[in-house]
Amino acid sequence: MKVRDILIIAVVLILIIGGVFVYKNTNMKENKVNNIEENANAGREIPQSKYDRTVEKVSLKVDETTISNTGVTIEITDANETKYGWGEPYRLEVKQGDKWEDVMPLKDIEFTSIGYELDEKNKTKQEINWKEGYGELSSGTYRIVKPLYDNGYLEVFSNEFVID
Repeated sequence: MKVRDILIIAVVLILIIGGVFVYKNTNMKENKVNNIEENANAGREIPQSKYDRTVEKVSLKVDETTISNTGVTIEITDANETKYGWGEPYRLEVKQGDKWEDVMPLKDIEFTSIGYELDEKNKTKQEINWKEGYGELSSGTYRIVKPLYDNGYLEVFSNEFVID
C-alpha cells in the first residue's frame, strides 16, 4: 500500500470519528428529566415553567402486556393543573451496562402533528410502533423518551422494559 493510500484512509477515519462526535454532541439535550424514581432529575436544573407545572408530576409507563420487538403501548399521566401537550415524537434508548444510549434509527423518522388528549383521570395511551424507524429490536433493556417544550426542552423517560 502506498503512503498516499494510507493518508487517504487516515483522513477518512478522522472525518468519520469527528462526524460521530459532532452528531452526538448536537443531539444531546441539556435538560433531561428521568421519570424513574432512583434517577429523578439526576442533579439537572429544570427550567422554571411559566405555566406552573413540572415534569415531576408526569409519569410515562410501558404497558408490559404490549411489549414486542416492534412496539409497545405507553400510558402518560400528567397530574399538573396546566397540562403539557403530548404528541407522537419519541426516541428509544437501550441500556448498555449502567448507561443509557440512543438506539440509532434506520432512517429519519417523521411524526404526524397530532395531539393526544388526556381523559378525566389525566391519562392518555399511545401505541408506538417503531418497526419502520428502528426495525425489530434485539434482546435487551430499553426505555421510551418523550420530548417536551416548556421554557426549554425537557425529556420524560418511561420505565424500563425488556425484550427477550
